[in-house]
Amino acid sequence: MTGQGSERPDKGKGMKVQWKPEHETQIQRNFHMKASHWLSEMFRDAQNAGE
Repeated sequence: MTGQGSERPDKGKGMKVQWKPEHETQIQRNFHMKASHWLSEMFRDAQNAGE
């Protein structure tokens, strides 16, 4: 990410979102926390399914 704001397609609909550059750090922190939580859940569920 460039620090100039970020854009991403929204679920294939061609819509884009953009945020202010000063929010980039908090947005990345939120993303990493959510990704970490999601991965933990996924690995826990996979481990429980294997038991």
